[in-house]
Amino acid sequence: MIGWIETQSLPVVILIAFAVCYAIALLIWLAAASLGKTRLADDLKATTPGMMPPLSVFVAVLVGFIAARVWANFDRAHAYVGAEGSALRQAGMLADGLPADSAAALHAAIADYLHFVAAEDWPAMQRGRTDLQQEPPALTAAFRAVLAAAPAGAGQQLAQQRATIALEEVLAARHGRILLSREEISPAQWITMMLTGIMVLLVAAMVHLDRRRTVAINLVIYASSLAACLAMLLLYDLPFGTGGRFVAADPLHELGADPR
Repeated sequence: MIGWIETQSLPVVILIAFAVCYAIALLIWLAAASLGKTRLADDLKATTPGMMPPLSVFVAVLVGFIAARVWANFDRAHAYVGAEGSALRQAGMLADGLPADSAAALHAAIADYLHFVAAEDWPAMQRGRTDLQQEPPALTAAFRAVLAAAPAGAGQQLAQQRATIALEEVLAARHGRILLSREEISPAQWITMMLTGIMVLLVAAMVHLDRRRTVAINLVIYASSLAACLAMLLLYDLPFGTGGRFVAADPLHELGADPR
């Protein structure tokens, strides 16, 4: 269910998050209205408001802990894509310092790799079906083109060494973004966050059980806060997803027209 929500557009994700939280708040309000007429009402109204701060702090710490990791992953995703594009551009520039046949082969391999990323690798990564055990044929061809070059002087030898390092950086960045694409908020974390949020809503209802309007106002305030947190996490959870806020392959697409 969470996976499906995260594939939706930004407005849909926000709408679902707020709809779920308001639905929970409405159910709690209806339950409070019903229990307010029973013998249990006096016991529930005895709930001390002092329970609210610890529960709220616990929810805030939990959300903050998860959000910190989600945002860090989002930043890392941008860094991996940027590093991959930068290394590819550097390899393309260094290709001009190699012998003519090796340079042409390297440029062709880089162009093939960019096409592979756009047509196969990136969509497969978004679906979580990328195989790290199998290296891209185009990247293997690029290594082969560089290592097969016969440098005619110190300049070409240096270009060969730097091009090899650049291709290794491309490979490392690709591995990094693929591994990062598999990280997500675990079901246990979602359940814990929702349960603690519901506990806060329940306490807010019990403290003012005999005041329906006050209960409704409190529930709307807390439900809105919880929904905003959930929407934020859902939008940024998958940095390479297809919905919400995601990292695009723009630096690689820009290279597609001019690998050099």
